[in-house]
Amino acid sequence: AMMLMLTQMEKEYSSNVWGTYNYWCKTNDYSVKGQKGTPIYYYSKYQKENATGDIAAIPFMKVYYVWNSVQVDGYKAPGIEKPVMPNEAQRIANVDAFVKNTGANIVHEKHGRAFYRPSTDHIEIPEQAAFKSTNNSSATENMYATILHELVHWTGAKKRLDRLKNDTFGDSTYAFEELVAEFGSSFLCNTLNITNTPRIDHAQYLNSWLKVLKNNKTAARKAASLAWKAVAYCNELQQKTAVKQAA
Repeated sequence: AMMLMLTQMEKEYSSNVWGTYNYWCKTNDYSVKGQKGTPIYYYSKYQKENATGDIAAIPFMKVYYVWNSVQVDGYKAPGIEKPVMPNEAQRIANVDAFVKNTGANIVHEKHGRAFYRPSTDHIEIPEQAAFKSTNNSSATENMYATILHELVHWTGAKKRLDRLKNDTFGDSTYAFEELVAEFGSSFLCNTLNITNTPRIDHAQYLNSWLKVLKNNKTAARKAASLAWKAVAYCNELQQKTAVKQAA
């Protein structure tokens, strides 16, 4: 999912619909001739009896190639000529509802900074006036991108996904958690159509992230996996809230 999201942004595809060669060219009689596929990876384990008669879990990886619907000759989304991006007011309303449905305690402070504090289980965010617009996003979008980043940290509390550890700014554990939050907020921003603009504090995290990735070649994949669990947790809260409201 991370690879597809990055490819979609890099290629500026207007669609997030993907399919394998068989899906496009056999099931639907379309063509992807001359188009380059994007690799996706499936990791799992299978059980196998070893020489001593014990059952061992054998890891394996499969590679598949998929094509975006924009690359498919003759494809039209059912009933839609062209994907329509919601206007900013609607996107802000959607992300605001998403955040509220999690039930996270978010406090805006006039001269505050952005952080999640496990001891009080609350997220602190500077007031809206502290955020500035950029070439790619409005000040409000940047504020919500920051909230989503801290919301991913919030999911790591012991009573939720139990991911957070007692760490210190700059150490490898802290840097890894920041990497998880960055992945998670990017996934949420993409899903909610909120532009995720790099923040000033990214620079101070950069060296720590590089150390983590250099010392652990699987860190990025693990961070992305934990980030998706955080996103899934937030999505489950949306469903629970909807059920409560319907009751």
